[in-house]
Amino acid sequence: MYRTSDRPSAFTLIEVILALALAGVVITLAGQSAVHSLRTERRVQNDIFQRAGSRHVLDGIRSVWAQRLDAPIRVGLDPNLRQTVGWTALLPVDSENVWRRRLPCSVTFRLRRDQDGTFTLIKSIADLTRANTHAREQVVASGIRDFAVEAYDGRRWLKPEEVSDETEVAAVRLTLQMSNDQSESMTLIAQVPARTES
Repeated sequence: MYRTSDRPSAFTLIEVILALALAGVVITLAGQSAVHSLRTERRVQNDIFQRAGSRHVLDGIRSVWAQRLDAPIRVGLDPNLRQTVGWTALLPVDSENVWRRRLPCSVTFRLRRDQDGTFTLIKSIADLTRANTHAREQVVASGIRDFAVEAYDGRRWLKPEEVSDETEVAAVRLTLQMSNDQSESMTLIAQVPARTES
């Protein structure tokens, strides 16, 4: 026959401690797995960017250039003395509507230094139809060694530090060097300046 105890059945303190320790180990392993998964995703994303190479990145810039409006092209240096290029384009802007309207936006491409010594190419987009809007930043590519910008004023190619507010930029030459030493260059032509005969 079965012997019954006078005590009600319950977990002992040791069983509770073991259950908590086991739960702690499982949670720690799950957290480490999530962190490892995110790191792997970033590494794979960087590999894809680098394999696609500079041609893919420049094609993306070219597609934004194709939406350019007839407005001055901005070539210069950011506060960290890194080269920038920008223009006004008709781009889709996030709105409350289901469909995305194309509105005049200021677009600027610039570099941001990463911890590993390479750079990330950033595209900043600011809606020009709204006052006091902050620029939305998007990562175009990471793992970049150099992003060189030159401006053509109709007579010669200028470095960004040689461009002033009065310079009418007719074309822009962009050279992009990825960290895997792929280098590519493209020229974007805005307009052909009218030559005056003297």
